[in-house]
Amino acid sequence: MNLYFVLGLKLGIKGILIGNVISIFITWLILMVVTFKYCGFNFHVAKLRVFLKYCFPFVLSAFTGIVINNADRVILNSYTSLAVVGIYALGMKFGIVIKELVVEPFTLNFGQSRFAIMAQGDAKNIYARTMTYYVFIIMFLSLGISLFAKEIVSVIASAEFEQAYQVIPLVLLLVVFNGMTYIFQTGMLIKKETKFAFYVSVFSAISVLALNRWLIPTFGLYGAAASSLIVSLFNALLTCVASNKFYPVKYEFWRLIKIFFAAGIIYLAAGVFIKAQGTHVFLTKVILFLSFPLSLHLMAFYRGGEKNKINSYRQRVGKFIYGKLRFGDGAL
Repeated sequence: MNLYFVLGLKLGIKGILIGNVISIFITWLILMVVTFKYCGFNFHVAKLRVFLKYCFPFVLSAFTGIVINNADRVILNSYTSLAVVGIYALGMKFGIVIKELVVEPFTLNFGQSRFAIMAQGDAKNIYARTMTYYVFIIMFLSLGISLFAKEIVSVIASAEFEQAYQVIPLVLLLVVFNGMTYIFQTGMLIKKETKFAFYVSVFSAISVLALNRWLIPTFGLYGAAASSLIVSLFNALLTCVASNKFYPVKYEFWRLIKIFFAAGIIYLAAGVFIKAQGTHVFLTKVILFLSFPLSLHLMAFYRGGEKNKINSYRQRVGKFIYGKLRFGDGAL
């Protein structure tokens, strides 16, 4: 549609909008046909009331979300320049990559799975362990991107955008905290207390405006990134407190702290001890990145069952590598 309206009819931005509307309509039409085929068409007023009460706070939260997601760039443009906004936007793109590749697939699965999990006797333990494993995986990936952010930016962008790599770790932490908020919402959703999600979003919108107005004039794009990070952290904590009020879950906060601490120490080590350029620097970063799981082992992070799983996978990998290296009657 976009190719036809923009290149064919030369409608420019108007063509983009028309093409998107048509594509959404076609998708909606297909989904309606499939839904009616398998579910039929039924209407229950009583269920509609419950549905609206459950969902309406999220509709309102969408409006505060507009403020939360765009205030930084608007205020940043007011106090700096479009060039700085461009650098900041490039840094934010790295958060979008993690979000699209990791967070979105996870939320699409966990979003519906948590309602099936709640019928199990150990549901709360599953929710807590899900949080721990989610943070472990996404922090591991975020650490890798942060360590090599400078090299990545130098490859995909021109020299004037090189500064963007400095805000990437903050942006990735923002994505981590947003994903944690999604898991923390489980208690609200199970107990149908979704209005508290709206209350938290209002607090976040007000806070992000205040922090951006305070930090951006002094710190520029770093102030914008720090403001979003602080608000996302408080958003996660407030959501946890509100959800646990209705559906208490003993999240493994001590293990989560160990994950953040290990990642932070490794990132700081990379920044302090690596000042030069060259192949040895790249290899050192690779070693630091791969040391993340080992550092957690030294911090007594893993439990008995997890250690057994890790040993099992390690043995499988060892056998695979040995099989590849083996030749004839001997071995390398």
